[in-house]
Amino acid sequence: MRDEAARHKQIENQDDIILTLPLLDYVSNLYSLERNRPFSGHKILAVQHLLGSTIPFFAMLEKGGAKPKDIYIVGKAYSSHPEVVELLLQRGYQLSFDDVFDYVEDQPYDTVLQKHIIDSTENLLERVEENERGIIIDDGGKAIQLLHQMYPQVADRFACIEQTSRGARTINTLRLSCPVINVARSDAKTQLESPVIAKAMVDEFIQALKRWKDAEAFRLSDKRVLLLGYGFIGENVARELLAQGFDISVYDPDENKLQKAQSQGLSPIGNRSKAFNKVSVLIGASGKPVIQNEEFQLLKPNTLLVNMASTDTEFSAWDLRSKGKNVHTNVLPSDTEYLKGYMPLPWRSLYLIQLPETYIFLANGGFPSDFSGKINPIPADEIQLTAALLLGGAIQAVGAKELKFIDLDLQFQENVIAEYLRLKSQR
Repeated sequence: MRDEAARHKQIENQDDIILTLPLLDYVSNLYSLERNRPFSGHKILAVQHLLGSTIPFFAMLEKGGAKPKDIYIVGKAYSSHPEVVELLLQRGYQLSFDDVFDYVEDQPYDTVLQKHIIDSTENLLERVEENERGIIIDDGGKAIQLLHQMYPQVADRFACIEQTSRGARTINTLRLSCPVINVARSDAKTQLESPVIAKAMVDEFIQALKRWKDAEAFRLSDKRVLLLGYGFIGENVARELLAQGFDISVYDPDENKLQKAQSQGLSPIGNRSKAFNKVSVLIGASGKPVIQNEEFQLLKPNTLLVNMASTDTEFSAWDLRSKGKNVHTNVLPSDTEYLKGYMPLPWRSLYLIQLPETYIFLANGGFPSDFSGKINPIPADEIQLTAALLLGGAIQAVGAKELKFIDLDLQFQENVIAEYLRLKSQR
């Protein structure tokens, strides 16, 4: 049972909740945000990870003229921290604590997320005035897709921003009725953020292996890995795993990416099914399903499945969770009593799946490996680049006129990269 009173207790980890970020201050000054107030007269829908570094981003939307009551937030359950959510509620933003942490173990998480996006979109549209416009700041493309599919009559009143490669693929399938700024494929994001994300994923994976071993829940058979997907994240994941002593084979349907992997000293695989029974770790890094149900039988016993992409699509993990047994859940000392009412959270759990011909393990319930319950899974001074790019993208979006997927402004990227590297050199 969840204790409602416990949810409203004083926030304990104030020191871990970042209130300002220097790179956001730089963007604010660059665009004279407080004077120009580009977000005044807008209602905003943001689909985001709600972590310790999130607060200053929303504060910048306010500084740019948005009111807290006009900012509708959809947090992702597997990547949101309860104390951050509580602070956002205290500041007057539009979100529901229980909706943020809502999930159905045997359903795709995207199904649950879509419901909350629709609810928030409809709440926003019910309150939008005739002279107001909308902004969508999206992570995964679902909110922008739903805007065009379910609310086409108002889509031209919006300006949008997308921050993920998975979302970019979705948006490229749409006939757009509004401008969408492509933060996802910007050089600043792919070249500077991808290594940071990959390092966080691999570091948490290594820590999880130790936790499971200490708890006698799982022990790795050997260090042979098959990496499925060699995009921006996959390439950096491979680099981090090599540094940890793993032996890596790579599969990607793009022949050019396989050639690149080979040139970087990795073993490219043309027929992935032949490699399934030769590795002990299968890593998905593609942002889409990487293995068919019948192929799980080809994996050798004790194979560990690890998602180093997004949500729980890599292994159709909801189906595996429904067949599996939770053998370990990572409970942190900082977990509130209220959050414990939701336990065992699948994204904190290791599952054992017994199949007719083999048995396998599913790390983090099939969710991304870097979200372990920490309030700041990535140091704020590194992830601030993403927040700065989103803020710049939002400013660009409200002034954009073309109804298409628009590259993030190159001069802005150059300015932000230079400042990010300058700040990094001073640490």
